[in-house]
This record gives sequence, structure tokens and C-alpha cells, in this order.
Amino acid sequence: RKRAVRDDDDDDDSTRGFEPDDDAKTDDDDDRCTIDGQDNAAVTDVFDINDRSSVTLKNLVIRRAAADGVNIALTGDTYDPVRLTFINVEFSDNGDDGIDITTDDDDNVEIVFRDVVAKDNTDDGIQLFVDAPSGTDVDNYAVTFKNVVATGNGAMGVNADTTIDNTNSHIVYTVDESNFSDNTAQGFFLDAADINDAGDVAVTITETTANNNGGTGIELDDVAADDDDDEVMVTIKKTVANGNTGHGIEIDGSAEDVHFFTAVIEQVTTNGNTLDGIHVDMNSDLSFVVGLDDVTANSNDNRGVFIESSGDLVLPVVAEVVLQDVVAKDNGNGGATDNNVRIIENNAGASLDVKLVNVRTSGAKDGSNVFVEETGAGRLDVTLDGVVANGSVGASGVQISETGGGTLALHVDGKVSTSGNSDDGLLLTENGQGIEIDPSLEAVSGSGNGGVLARANGVIVKA
Repeated sequence: RKRAVRDDDDDDDSTRGFEPDDDAKTDDDDDRCTIDGQDNAAVTDVFDINDRSSVTLKNLVIRRAAADGVNIALTGDTYDPVRLTFINVEFSDNGDDGIDITTDDDDNVEIVFRDVVAKDNTDDGIQLFVDAPSGTDVDNYAVTFKNVVATGNGAMGVNADTTIDNTNSHIVYTVDESNFSDNTAQGFFLDAADINDAGDVAVTITETTANNNGGTGIELDDVAADDDDDEVMVTIKKTVANGNTGHGIEIDGSAEDVHFFTAVIEQVTTNGNTLDGIHVDMNSDLSFVVGLDDVTANSNDNRGVFIESSGDLVLPVVAEVVLQDVVAKDNGNGGATDNNVRIIENNAGASLDVKLVNVRTSGAKDGSNVFVEETGAGRLDVTLDGVVANGSVGASGVQISETGGGTLALHVDGKVSTSGNSDDGLLLTENGQGIEIDPSLEAVSGSGNGGVLARANGVIVKA
């Protein structure tokens, strides 16, 4: 099942991701008890636990059950609180999931995995499912993964499906020093949807590796809350997601009502994935801030970094994207019209503020190195400071477009270098209220472009 990790950049990734100690947990560990189903069909689940609101498993190896290694179902009655703790436990080679946990109408749920291995199971390594319909009483749902290794499973490493329809609920997921690699589907999958009523969602992932999975490395799907008082906060730091059949990291911030969404991605490497390196899609009615800092996204088959917002934003609204110290090179290997960096805002009437600081791009295979677009009738403000955009194939170095009838404002706060692109170095287009340039294009330089150095609405502004 093991495949080599692709790392095409020259950066030192030694502080990113997590490499487990191969000797930390073994089947011969004298401190652990091994419970072996021995592939006996009569041993469906090694542990089948129902109607117990407090469960702790420690120092165990649970393997070769015909179905799940452990199955815990807390359904039908209300438990408060629910505390499930797993410490120094291995779930391996089971016929279904390594561990499967189901909860529903439970007030306060806390699940902790620490020093846990879930490997080589037929289905998911770890599966969590909570379905709390309208009128239920889930107040807090918190899950922690600390030093968890979920690798080589026949489906996902971790499959966490959390759908809660309850006023004032809080969903918190924390992942630290973990490895979700070499799984047949996604490495780490989380659906953390708080629907229809007030509720906050917080997801924090640090020092984690998700490489060479058959699906997306880390997929946060439908990470949402639905009320104008809600907040969604996603933080991913010191993490590596390379060589996945899908996106390296995907964040879907879908929702319905106005609330605030924040995504912070720092010290992250996403190289050699078959879709985007980093994919953020907010298909919803929300205010948002997305920030990337010290990110490398090279040689992905689609885009290196893709950030999109689509919906019906209600004014006043905050829509801000900041990229700082980002490297995105040689993306678009799949042959599609792709970019190293692509930022698009599709909300009618909304404004978008984009800041690109020390962003280095080159070699987009079939598209502009950097493409920023606003399709609504709002205002597009773009700040460039220390941007390099060289050698795009078939397009411009930097392309900025406001196509919805609003205003395009370009702020050049530092050097912009665009050389060797097939078309123009800097291309500005707008079809509404005009183009504003502050203070000038004096800091824009480059040579060897197939077009001119800078063009605005078809007019050469710098040759």
C-alpha cells in the first residue's frame, strides 16, 4: 500500500506534518493486551457496546474481527454527558471499520483518541456518526485526535459525519500530530454541519500528514453554521498533504444564512495532488476571511491555490482573502485551464478585497499564474506587493477581472515581476465603473512576455 511521497519544492518541510515513531506501538508491546478475532465469522465485533455513556479503552490491540473492531452505539436514549476515551489502542485488520461510533440525541459528547493506530481495516479506520434532528438537545460535540495514525485502510482513514440541528450547539474538532496516509479513499474526512439553528463550528488541525490517499488528503466538507450569530473557524497549521488522488486540502464552507467564516492556513505544503493543492469553496451566504501564510503548492494537476465564494451575500459583508509568503509553481499538469493561484468571488453585489504579499508563481501550464476575478456588481480591490508571476503557458502573468459591472481598484504597494508569459505580464479587465490604479504601475517590471507588460481594458498602459 505504501507509495513514495512527492515533494517537488526546495523548501525545508522538516517542521511540517507528522512522522510517527514506527517503534511506538507494535503488536508485541508487552504493556498491551491483544484481542484477536482470528478472522472467525462468529466474532463480528470484538467489542459491541450499547447504552453506555462512559467508555474507556486503554492499552489494547483489537484486530481481525469479521466486522468492526469496536462498535459503540448510543442511540434511542439521551445521555449527558457522553465520554469516550481511547488511549494506546490499535484497531487493525478488521473486516469492516476499525472502530465505529454512533450517537444521536446526547447533550454533551466528548470523544478522545490519543496514541491510537487504525490501520489496514477493510473499511474506515475510524468512523464517527452523529445525526441529531431538529428538536434534539446536543449542546456540545467535541472530538480530539492526538498522535493518531490511520493508514492503509480500505476506505477512509477517518470518516467523521456530524450533522446537528439544534439551537446553540457547538462542534469542536481538534487534530494534532497525526498521520492519515495511504488510505484507499480520503485520509481525513469531516462533515461538520450545524444546520438551521444557531451553533458554532471550530476545526483545528496541526502537525498532521495526509499523503498518497486515493481521495483528498484532508477534506472538510460542509463545515457550516446557519444563523447570523454563528461563527465557523478553520485553522490548519504545520501540515503536509502531498500526492493525493484529489485535492491536497479541501474546505467547503457551505451554509444558508449570514454568519462569519474564517480559514487560516499556515506552514502548509500541498504538492503533486491530482486536483488542487488547496481548495476553499464557500458556496453560501456568508462573510468570510481566508488567510494563507507560508504555503507551498506546486505541481498539482489543477490549481495550486483555489479560493471561491458563490451565493447571495447580504450587505454589509466582509469578503477578504490574504495570501502571504506563498509559493505556487508548475500547476495545471492535468491539461485543464488552470492557474497557480485562482481567486473568484461570484456573489451578486458583494465586494472582494484581495491582498497578495510575497507570492511567487511560475510555470502555470494552461492559464495565468495568478487570476483574480469578481463577477458580481461589487468592488474588487486587489493589492500586489512582492509578486512574481513568470512563464505562464497560454495566458498572462497576473490577470485581474471585474466582470459584473462594478469597480476594479489595483493597489501596487511593492514590486511586481512578470516575465516570459505567453500573453501580457499584467492584464486588467473591467466592464462597469472603471479601473483605478494606486499609485501607479512604476513598480511593475518584466520582459519577454508574448504581449505587453501591462494592459487595461485593451489599452496598453505599460509597454
